[in-house]
Amino acid sequence: MGKGISQLVASKGLDVVLIEKDEICAKKALEGITRNIDKEIARWTMTNSEKKNILNRITVTAKLEDAAAGDMVIESIPENLELKRELFKKLDQICPKNTILLPILPPLALPKSPKSLNDRKNLSACIFFIRYRRFQWLKSFVD
Repeated sequence: MGKGISQLVASKGLDVVLIEKDEICAKKALEGITRNIDKEIARWTMTNSEKKNILNRITVTAKLEDAAAGDMVIESIPENLELKRELFKKLDQICPKNTILLPILPPLALPKSPKSLNDRKNLSACIFFIRYRRFQWLKSFVD
């Protein structure tokens, strides 16, 4: 899901830092995004110029610390609430207080989501309904 979200956000003109668990996964993620875009080009729904622009907006890394540079962090790790909480504790320490943290949560986990981390006022939950380029908006549930 992280590759699709990264591609979508980059296709809307925003710079993206895609953080994977290791360098091998980071390389595979970029290859996967490239494959997805190539499929879109084959269907005539995207051009090579758009591909170049999207890929130029995506930086892939395996360093969680690189999240500190972003204005918004969207996680897409496996749907394990404890794992997500552990990640957001780390992100809370790494990222400036004005960084928006967006956990991708299954609908059943939303009532259990934490209202804040260290009094953050910019933590919300969201669910992406991705159809890649045809997708225009995301559903966000603000705590």
